[in-house]
Amino acid sequence: MSAVGLKLSFGLRLHQAGQLDDAEQCYREALRLAPGHGDALYLLGALVLQADRPGEAAEHLTGAVAAGGGVDRLVRLGVALARLGRVEEAAARYREAIGRDPGYAEAHYNLAVVLSGAGDHAGAVTHYRYTLAARSGAADAENGLGVALKALGRIDEARAAFERAIAPRPDFAEAHNNLGNLLRDIGDGAAALAAFERAVAIRPDYPEAHSNLGNVHQDRADFALAVAAFDKALALKPDFPEVLFNKGNALNEQALLSDAAGCYRQALALDPDNADIHNNLGNALAAGRALAEGEASYRRALALEPTFATAHSNLIYAMNLNPAHRAADIFAEARRWNDCHAGPAAVARHGNEPDPDRVLRVGYVSPDMRAHSVSYFFEPLIAAHDRDAVETLCYAEVPRADAVTARLRGHAGSWRDTVGMSDADVARCVREDRVDILVDLAGHTAGGRLGVFALRPAPVQIAWLGYPNTTGLDAIGYRLTDAIADPPGAEAIHSET
Repeated sequence: MSAVGLKLSFGLRLHQAGQLDDAEQCYREALRLAPGHGDALYLLGALVLQADRPGEAAEHLTGAVAAGGGVDRLVRLGVALARLGRVEEAAARYREAIGRDPGYAEAHYNLAVVLSGAGDHAGAVTHYRYTLAARSGAADAENGLGVALKALGRIDEARAAFERAIAPRPDFAEAHNNLGNLLRDIGDGAAALAAFERAVAIRPDYPEAHSNLGNVHQDRADFALAVAAFDKALALKPDFPEVLFNKGNALNEQALLSDAAGCYRQALALDPDNADIHNNLGNALAAGRALAEGEASYRRALALEPTFATAHSNLIYAMNLNPAHRAADIFAEARRWNDCHAGPAAVARHGNEPDPDRVLRVGYVSPDMRAHSVSYFFEPLIAAHDRDAVETLCYAEVPRADAVTARLRGHAGSWRDTVGMSDADVARCVREDRVDILVDLAGHTAGGRLGVFALRPAPVQIAWLGYPNTTGLDAIGYRLTDAIADPPGAEAIHSET
């Protein structure tokens, strides 16, 4: 064996034994003896890639590819390029390897990972399937396939892929975590909780799984447990703005407003241009009566994201609480909401039958069909509707129903849960239900659906309860009020009649 061959053989044994520094020295001595030697370049490139030096690895592996040899050199070069963020170049190397060896599972797998990361989930599915055809039962490929299928909305297929990943590897924490995310998305909170608990039991040092466990606790209104899970995630990964944001939300739900604001500020230190965090900081400050500071946070959210209608509504609501603002100022801001978020005032056409003798269909839209002050007023009304003359339809934005929700649902002629639905989807529902009069019970308060009213799904739209001022919307024609809530002259600061 030549001197170069001896150096490479000895270096490879050291490499396999984990003695990386000594192995690297052998490979470099081989290159000194034979500059440009393909095997020496490949082995050195693979070693420095293992040592997380992808820039240097790419340089050596490029030389190894140029010297010829097997497709493994192309794949290893692709890995180095991908770690450097040069994903298009990495994909090209993987495709070149596949062109030379169509059944090379590792090339298909790595290409699928790159494609999924670049948002080409359909392409990723194709290459994960090629991987599995060549390497049946590969848990990593099944897990990646599940992620890509979920991104494409193919939920049943994604769930089956995650379950196939877990079957041969019950300790596959990432697959349990991904399955938990899917289960949470489809509303199976109990199963999602079990999946995340399994993930953190397998890998206690898995911050993302602790974070997701906290999210499920928060969904279930177990806010103390949510905070505990978020704290575990942050202990493992302190610079985790998403978790700081979610912890702030859990603290806010417990009225721990100062602590919540502190979390939001920590999150903003890491992610200063996140409009959602600025908005929720505004909520904590405004709830704590730091109204000017809260308004500043809402305005910052709007500066970052001008189409953020919820932040704009929060600003308007906070202005109502602040005696520094005149009624005309609030009216002007409400009209700006209309101009920014309601779109052009087009005339909507409706197919409601113009028969004065038929049953009138009245819809109510609210997030407060639960134990809430709005329901103290609303429940007697809906209970007293004459069902021979009026059919009532409720569009409930209620994520956590309670006994009051159940009673209201019993009084309603029809009930629609709108949580998770877009404004366009809710408006389509209202049109299909042939609602004659649509009544808003929230205005610019939390959970309001003014975006639905802006789409004019009903021929008559009215603001009544839950918000003590004008909505500012052209699409809402009337407001039910009285001379105590709105003394004579209030018409001048209302867009509604």
